[in-house]
Amino acid sequence: MPVTSAISPQSTALPMGHERRRSPRRPHTAQAFVSSPTGGGRTEVACFDLSKHGVGLTLTTHIPAGTFHRLELGLGEQKIVTEIHVLSCQRQDDGTFRVHAEFC
Repeated sequence: MPVTSAISPQSTALPMGHERRRSPRRPHTAQAFVSSPTGGGRTEVACFDLSKHGVGLTLTTHIPAGTFHRLELGLGEQKIVTEIHVLSCQRQDDGTFRVHAEFC
C-alpha cells in the first residue's frame, strides 16, 4: 500500500563531488513523524532520502540544528522508531523546511 503525506518531498540532488555522507543516501519517500524525546505531540513530516547513518526530512515548521528528536519512520509494513540529531534545517522557496539529521 503506497504511503502518502500532506508534505511533498523535493529533489535532493547535489552537484557532483559534494557528497559528505558516511554512507550513500537513497531517495526514499515515506510517511514519518517527529516528536520531542521528552514526550508531547508528534508532527507529520515527509522523508525524502535515507542512508545507513541518517535521514532527510521535509517539515512545515523550523526545528533548530543541534537538537534531538524522536523519529517514527514507516518502511512498508515495518516501523522504525529512533532518535535523531538535527544537523541542518533550511527554509525552502515553498515555505517548507528541509532537515538533514543523523541517527543516534
